[in-house]
Amino acid sequence: MIYLFKFTLAAMTLSFSYLYAQSGIEIEASVSKNRMSLQDRFSYRVEIRGESRGTLPEVQVSDFNDFYIAGGPNQSTNFQFINGEISSSVIYSWELVPRRSGSFKIQPATAEYRGKTYATKEINITVYAQGSSARGTTENSGKNTGTREATFLLASVDKEKVYKGEQVTVTYRIYTKVRLVNFNTPSPPAAVGFWVEEIPQPSQPIVEEEVVDGTRYSTAVVAKFALFPTRSGELHLDRIAIDYKERVRRRRSNSIFDDFFDDPFFGRYANKRVVSNDLSIEVLPLPEKGKPDDFRGAVGDYKLSAEIVESEAKVNDAVTLRVRLSGSGNIKTVKAPEIDFPDAVEVFEPEIKQKSSIKRGRVTGEKTFEYVLILRREGVLDLGRIGISYFNPESGSYESSLSDRVRFEVEEGDRSIVAVSPGLSREEVAILSRDIHFIKRDLPELVKRDSRGYLSAWLIVWGVSPMFGLAGAFLLRRHLDQMNTNVAYQRRRRASSESRKKLKAAKGEMESENAKGFYFELGRALLGAAADRMNLSAARVTAEEIARALKERGADEKDADEFLKIISLCREAVYSPEQAEESRMEEIYTAAERSLDKLLKVL
Repeated sequence: MIYLFKFTLAAMTLSFSYLYAQSGIEIEASVSKNRMSLQDRFSYRVEIRGESRGTLPEVQVSDFNDFYIAGGPNQSTNFQFINGEISSSVIYSWELVPRRSGSFKIQPATAEYRGKTYATKEINITVYAQGSSARGTTENSGKNTGTREATFLLASVDKEKVYKGEQVTVTYRIYTKVRLVNFNTPSPPAAVGFWVEEIPQPSQPIVEEEVVDGTRYSTAVVAKFALFPTRSGELHLDRIAIDYKERVRRRRSNSIFDDFFDDPFFGRYANKRVVSNDLSIEVLPLPEKGKPDDFRGAVGDYKLSAEIVESEAKVNDAVTLRVRLSGSGNIKTVKAPEIDFPDAVEVFEPEIKQKSSIKRGRVTGEKTFEYVLILRREGVLDLGRIGISYFNPESGSYESSLSDRVRFEVEEGDRSIVAVSPGLSREEVAILSRDIHFIKRDLPELVKRDSRGYLSAWLIVWGVSPMFGLAGAFLLRRHLDQMNTNVAYQRRRRASSESRKKLKAAKGEMESENAKGFYFELGRALLGAAADRMNLSAARVTAEEIARALKERGADEKDADEFLKIISLCREAVYSPEQAEESRMEEIYTAAERSLDKLLKVL
């Protein structure tokens, strides 16, 4: 019996030892290639292996800062049952695209399992510049770069050397030899050290023909941005990527179904990505020679004017000093001019209004500073000529703009008004003198009324109505505050009206028989409405993301598929070098109206 017990104990010990030895995991990382060009993409794969699916831990991977994530993470699981033993593995994979040329490292992936950390090996990646060989010989990244892809994206700047604060315009132009669909508008580049302003493009891109390296391409400008350097030195622009679908045509046969499946709704597509080239800009510091004492960083070409709005005023009245600045440059960052106000004038913080626009590719605008002044002394208020100093990059020198002389006659008024607190607004100051009334000393005669008068219906209505009025005012105030401060709330509330305007514009293009303009406005209406509802950037959101969100929020799959088909057709019609189809515009417009209604209800 003792021997049997010892034998059983030994067998159990061996079994547990065996199981424990088999309970470890293995983790391994690999890439499809580790030497590539800027235009290439590669697969990064992490595989974790163990004895069962339930015991496999989560994997922590690198943050991929040096790469764009073109796809993934994708996950696949594999189970095996051999000789009564279960083993499993999970594979995680990503499609990556390099952001820039150079040598990079993908940090080890790790997994925590039963108190022990498992890690993969570090992976080295070498990326050579566009147009260079795998051995590292670099060439010019402009147009003459040897063999070209069927589609490529070229970034260029109008100036390679600018002053700090001077506008430099970067243009992104796509070249293609194939038909593209689902073409997304690129978002601004990651530009550290720049203030970025988007330059709107025409609703219908102008497609041109251009020969590059002996090959004819269809080309169009897809985006323009105005950049204003905020520091000096050599600054770099990060590359941008554009995702699109490339139409894959079927081989022609005698099948009667060929024409049907070549329709844009049912065609075959391949997901592609194109990445722009790197750009560097030399930024010169502003010269110290000739810099005025009142210079406050304004760069551009400006004109200043100033006036007191009111024609006459008395002592203790409020008047408005309006200083208007206009011209070309980054006017949003221009500070208010320095004004020497006399002691006899009480000054409130200025109210600032500004607007900007694009004229001939240059950022221009107007900025207004409105000061509320309380006049405390009669006589002549003389502010002199108000001016601003700025650096003009065109002339390479400091200049100034002066207003006409600001003089104002203050008449004698009522000096009994108490001093005004600086916390009051201009309207409050203006009515202060009319807001104090004489207190009546004689009490009115009180007459006793019916003791049950408080039960009168009119009295109840008049007593309760202020509560409803107060609640309504509170809700209205909350709505207005949300509209002014909450961008997401504002976009959701205006999504319907804005998309209807774009849909109306599409109808106008259809009536004008402008097919490309029609499809462009139609796509903008649908994508813009979805982006506003989801509080996403209209330049970055994709049709696939929207379709996925529609399904997750309860929309029918056929509605999501119809949305994708409409966007696909619009992209193909706008960016294809071929003439857009006109015969189906009425049909597509009706489908777009239906899709927009469902989208606004679901999102």
